[in-house]
Amino acid sequence: PSSAQETGSVPVSPPMPTPKRQNKPAKAPKAQPLMLSGALKRFVLDSPHASADTKKATQRAVDLFLQAFGDAPVSIIGGEKAGTFRDLLFSLPASLGKRKSSLTLEEEAERAREEGLPTLSGKSVKNHMMRLSALWNQLHQRELVTRNPWTGWNFENGQKTVRRSWTTKELALLASASWHSTSVSEETFRQVKLIAAYSGMRLGEICTLRKEDLQSVDGIPCFLIRPHTETGWAPKTEAGTRIVPVHS
Repeated sequence: PSSAQETGSVPVSPPMPTPKRQNKPAKAPKAQPLMLSGALKRFVLDSPHASADTKKATQRAVDLFLQAFGDAPVSIIGGEKAGTFRDLLFSLPASLGKRKSSLTLEEEAERAREEGLPTLSGKSVKNHMMRLSALWNQLHQRELVTRNPWTGWNFENGQKTVRRSWTTKELALLASASWHSTSVSEETFRQVKLIAAYSGMRLGEICTLRKEDLQSVDGIPCFLIRPHTETGWAPKTEAGTRIVPVHS
């Protein structure tokens, strides 16, 4: 056979193999921050260990925070925000939540200042802060936050609620005043006054009484203060579920 020199042909090198492309490892999806609303649902509302009272009170405290500042990751809520929330609570009217209102919390606080209305007591502010503190304790144990900003606050605001007994003249005026309401009858109002005067029950408890809540216990007529399954109404606290004897 002829050599390459004899034929003048040039040997052809075999083609180089194409290098394989390295597949980059897929990036893990970025973890979403735990929002305050999510923490409430996960650790309180969905918890089988939290009582109905705890769920209701914590929901109220968180709702007030959300109204004031909106939802936020729990990891960025610190002492500055906690202090601002505390100051706002002290400036809100004591009647907040007891009537319908379309005002923002800032507008409610401004209304209270302008009209000289009584504001939330130190006890009420402390209760809201303690509910948030309890939630944060759980977050801290799980290392979802680095510290609890809701502890160590002072709840003395200098305001003291002055309570006194009604005078005989005031009681006579209340009993004899004419009644002009069209939504509640005068007879109902009279019964509410009598029950309030002789039982010490809360107005909400009196106004939600049903016929079946008046029963005889050991021969004594009593009011049964208890949750209403058909409407979802419940006493303000667990200790509020009780039996109150009807005054003679």
